[in-house]
Amino acid sequence: MESVSKSSQSFSFRSAECLAVGLLLLTIVLVALPGMRSPIVLDDELQIAHVAQFSGVWDCFAQPDGFGFFRPFKNLIYYGLQEVAGGSMLIWHGVGMGIHLAAVGALYMLVRGMFGSWKYAVLAAAVWALTPSMTTAAIWLTCSNINLGIFFVCLFLLVHSRMQSCETGAVAMGIVSGLLLVLTLFSYESLVVAIGLVFFYDRLVLQAKFSRRQFAAYAAYGVIVLGYLGLRSVVGATYSTGGRGPGFAPDLTHWQLMVSAPWFLMKHLAMWLFPIDRIEFLSSYVWGKSATSGDLLVAWLVMIGGIVATVVSWKRNRLMAIGLLWFGAAMFPVSNFFPLYTAPVADYYLIIPSIGLAIVFAALARSVWTLRKSEVLNGPKVVAVVLLVALGGWRAIFVPLYPQQASLWNDPAALYVQAAQARPYQFLAQRLAAVELTNRQMPEEALMLAADSVRTAPWNGKGHLVAGFAMAQLNMNEEALASFREARRRNNLSPIQDRAALLEIARLHIAAGSFDAGREALLPLLEAEQDHEQRVPAILLMSKLYREQSNQEKAIATLEKGLGLYPNEPAILAQMSEFQTGGSAKGSNEGEVSGEETE
Repeated sequence: MESVSKSSQSFSFRSAECLAVGLLLLTIVLVALPGMRSPIVLDDELQIAHVAQFSGVWDCFAQPDGFGFFRPFKNLIYYGLQEVAGGSMLIWHGVGMGIHLAAVGALYMLVRGMFGSWKYAVLAAAVWALTPSMTTAAIWLTCSNINLGIFFVCLFLLVHSRMQSCETGAVAMGIVSGLLLVLTLFSYESLVVAIGLVFFYDRLVLQAKFSRRQFAAYAAYGVIVLGYLGLRSVVGATYSTGGRGPGFAPDLTHWQLMVSAPWFLMKHLAMWLFPIDRIEFLSSYVWGKSATSGDLLVAWLVMIGGIVATVVSWKRNRLMAIGLLWFGAAMFPVSNFFPLYTAPVADYYLIIPSIGLAIVFAALARSVWTLRKSEVLNGPKVVAVVLLVALGGWRAIFVPLYPQQASLWNDPAALYVQAAQARPYQFLAQRLAAVELTNRQMPEEALMLAADSVRTAPWNGKGHLVAGFAMAQLNMNEEALASFREARRRNNLSPIQDRAALLEIARLHIAAGSFDAGREALLPLLEAEQDHEQRVPAILLMSKLYREQSNQEKAIATLEKGLGLYPNEPAILAQMSEFQTGGSAKGSNEGEVSGEETE
């Protein structure tokens, strides 16, 4: 069995160590630099709109985040940036990168204590941070709370180990570790697994025997977690198995999801082992298509093999064992072994579990290096060096892919298309890519993606909606009308998307001269208190309808009523001016996909 550091963390640093860590942090910034001015996308947009409604800092703690989770620090990050950053993408990404680098530093300190060596700590931190799938962690601000959680959980484990070994001041250390656990949970709810991690850390790294101090610590941590869950419930951030992520079919059953859980786990592992062209954060899963029965069987065998490897390494290589346990424990909440319907495969779910894989890699490298002293092998030093170079080369060849994937964030359409190509049947990524292309007036490409999305997920009205917009841009009016009707019939559009479909139905009817049908579609939009962005186009269309019928009096009256609701509205004033000059005005937002919601 290999020796394991007792984690007596030393805070004296050699110049070579400081240089190595500094170069690592600089490298992370450089490889991520191509994406550091990328636009706000998807979850960021929703979270920004959410915190814009806050009346003060207290709301960051008193309300869930934009997706209904209790993540106070995520709210706080966005609320603060909204106040100070304005529209500067460099500031937004700079804050996210700063938190990410802090997480790398905390991880380095934790692994340094585990291995008793700064070299293996640098290796583990580099392998973790420079994997191409980590571009999401470094660039997408919505992952900032995950990075913050990693920072706090690493400090939590470090302080806990100090508490276990110190002869005086244990109570003070216990209070600090408890506070760090609170900060960890306030960052990211999946880190409730910190309770399991600290137990494994005691058994495998500290190799501590059970003691009253340990039991007191575990009891205190348990109370903190229960208190957090209670507070989470009070705030209203509860999670129900009745929910469905946008990447799942509505008829997927609990047992099908749980049977598929090892496959989700295996895909996350494969994403880390071979991260070529693996951007997965808009993933979809269709039972019987995404994974065959053979695929599921292989996944179960891989998982069983991982469990066996963990049991074997518990005695033979304790650091490898804690790495495997870290991966398994951190993946459990997001792998759907319990049917929470979290996204099937997502690189942001791999951020915390891959710490365990980086520890396994460092432990494997240390085992290979010890072969140089073997009395069994011929030329042990040569064997050790060759194996170590092969092991390092395996990870090093992926580093150049990092800036390539980082640059994709500058173009959301290219990003979504890349995600759609990660695996077959990616209907969610296909639909979002189609939305981007439609808004760029690229209807042919958009329709191809939307059609693929609809074929895979005919139940999803949003796919029919974007297909309708693409068809309308191609002047396939009859097909577009049918697609918009189908989108509304599916009954799973958001209110704003349903109104967008209704608006387009009215526009197509008016263009075809079906004025009664057009008026019937517009009336619900005019009678209700709808969003300004959609009610104004409805007013303009109704005025146009009357004008097409040569009823100028009603056309002008409609515009005047609109100005009564929205005084000085430029679009309405422009159409009023068109009447005076005898021209015709287009409705605003015509042909644009709006109100797209994501995960």
